Amino acid sequence: MSATKKLNFTKKDESILFVLSSTFLIFFLFYIDEGYNSFAVFKDTFIWIVFLIYFIPTLAGQFLVSKLLSTINNGAGKTLISMFLGALLGVIAVVSLF
Repeated sequence: MSATKKLNFTKKDESILFVLSSTFLIFFLFYIDEGYNSFAVFKDTFIWIVFLIYFIPTLAGQFLVSKLLSTINNGAGKTLISMFLGALLGVIAVVSLF
């Protein structure tokens, strides 16, 4: 008998993970980018618009990679690859526009 258990994520679980990972990644990037090493920058309303400009492509990149990897069984490997490669793809897309 195998002692390993395969993690299976539903679409809802995967979506929640994508939203959380995108949010935390963008918060981290804003935290280190402004040089204040604090979240005080979020007091400005304009920063929330910029946050959305980064958040939406990052989230879309994760869903795109997940869709491209749909041939892989619905497991933890697909979700983790989608989270990391999709976030990287989304951030690179936004940075390359500016």
